[in-house]
Amino acid sequence: MAFYLAVSLSSRARHAHLRTISIRASKPKYASCASASTISVRQTLEILDGPFRSLATGIAEDQYAFWLGSGISFGRVDGLKHIIVRVIEFLRQQIDPANPNCPYNVALKRALGLAPLSADEWARVDLTLGFAAWPDQAAIVARLTNNYARLLDVTVAGKADDYLLWDGVGVPATFANPAIKPDVEHLCMGVLVLEGSASSIATANWDGLVEKAVAELTGGVPKLVVCVRAEDLRQPELAGQIIKFHGCAVLAVADEGTYRPFLVGRYSQINRWAAAPENQAVINRLLDIAVSKPTIMMGLSAQDSNIQAFFAKAKSVMRWPWPGNRPSFVPGGTSRPIKHPGWNLQPPIGSPTREAATENLSTSLLDHFMNMGQAPGPRMPRIKKLVLRDPVGVLSSCCITSSGHTAPSATRCRFRL
Repeated sequence: MAFYLAVSLSSRARHAHLRTISIRASKPKYASCASASTISVRQTLEILDGPFRSLATGIAEDQYAFWLGSGISFGRVDGLKHIIVRVIEFLRQQIDPANPNCPYNVALKRALGLAPLSADEWARVDLTLGFAAWPDQAAIVARLTNNYARLLDVTVAGKADDYLLWDGVGVPATFANPAIKPDVEHLCMGVLVLEGSASSIATANWDGLVEKAVAELTGGVPKLVVCVRAEDLRQPELAGQIIKFHGCAVLAVADEGTYRPFLVGRYSQINRWAAAPENQAVINRLLDIAVSKPTIMMGLSAQDSNIQAFFAKAKSVMRWPWPGNRPSFVPGGTSRPIKHPGWNLQPPIGSPTREAATENLSTSLLDHFMNMGQAPGPRMPRIKKLVLRDPVGVLSSCCITSSGHTAPSATRCRFRL
């Protein structure tokens, strides 16, 4: 089990080139270890057998819940930047130049207004050129990255509300493409499922690569229950359960009438998600997981407001103690200390720097993960400049806990190489 966990963690760290921030201002004892962009499987195994032994033991004993995001599918399915380019170009190609009231032109102007464009940038917009050839294309994409949900919520007159999500993004040909093969992270997650070490998985991913990995490993023998709707929770238990709370592209293509409405990506859907009656059973199941098992997020930035609000609710139901008996840490992409009342979160020595892309993670989310001291009021002050790169939040190996050494677990590890 430890081998597959190490492969997954080291490979994902190398793909993302992410770094971590330690939870002490003092020099980390393990600062000499490889950074997230250079860590090897062997070095990861040494860390899992050493300072992170209790983490590895907890995973081996199925004590953790995995929350997966698009970062684990990096390089297999399109990221936000590719999606934005595709949507803008999709609208541009449909414009009828002879129709001054063309609904596609109206929708494109609304989409670009979300960037927003300056007067000079508007003057340089040339609808006769492909979006890739626009001089300000990179700047427009960068601004829309943090506004992707509102972009997908732009409607076209006479079309379904999710027209840009389904047709503009091209869900059937992208996230549900049967030709896409699972990557090493998906295969390693599949092995953890079959080992009995990952029975509870929650994911915001639309793709079906974890499910496909399990199917490849078992030769098609069902071992993983896929849950999108409340009714899916009634399926017989297998080795693991993956709750796809933002929907499943594969199921949406196979049964469009049933599962297409559950593909969540638009701003209005994200805001409605927690209150929607059809989601309550799934949310309750996720809540049970969040309060009964510690969370490991892999490739998930938790930037969507519904995810942040969910963990705030889980914290109010039953918060986790801090410090606990397992390593706790915050993945990030900043080279500066993190400002937080009562704590000084420092980046580890020797890690590569990444540009900041997503700011202001909810303090309630961090409270649930870390419980970093009591606030004087109902909410702690917002943590400043905690950033992640794209929708990626990878578990990395160089982070330390606030209590220094993590004591070995009293339970004998059942790792197999």
